[in-house]
Amino acid sequence: MSLASAKAAPVVVNAMIEHPAVRKINFTGSTAVGRKIAETCRGNLKPCLMELGGKNSAIVCADADLELAANNIVAGSFLNICMSTDRIIVHTSVAEKFGEALKKAAVQSSNGAAERPTLVSAASKARVQNIVSNALSAGANILLGPADEVKDKG
Repeated sequence: MSLASAKAAPVVVNAMIEHPAVRKINFTGSTAVGRKIAETCRGNLKPCLMELGGKNSAIVCADADLELAANNIVAGSFLNICMSTDRIIVHTSVAEKFGEALKKAAVQSSNGAAERPTLVSAASKARVQNIVSNALSAGANILLGPADEVKDKG
């Protein structure tokens, strides 16, 4: 396995696209990055397939291992990855138990950190607060933390 730092990513990706052994590019991630990759593919006459800005759902079935599902969903939701989980669809028969497992997994993932994660800007904060407000208006419940706790780095 090879890892590239975020700073090196454009150089590494461009080298991969330009390499003659690479015949096609498949990319999943943000629209902004996808646009850059598509431009590089165009310049190298490489076909590309883009899955951009999707809403990645996690589905929890009635017979799921709820603790395992919760841990995997937390990892797929809170980490900085291109395919972060945006929504969770849970069978009604296990919804309450899954909610508790998810809450436990989220608390454990924070390693007891007192400081809550922050968003990159006030605009991001406003967008997230709007999403939370709309969800609450539609009948959602908050499992962990107050609704007004979202902070921005500004």
